[in-house]
Amino acid sequence: HNFPLDLAAVEVPSTNG
Repeated sequence: HNFPLDLAAVEVPSTNG
């Protein structure tokens, strides 16, 4: 997944945009 929020933290905590 690639969410522009901290929602990606559950998968990849490096997609904060």
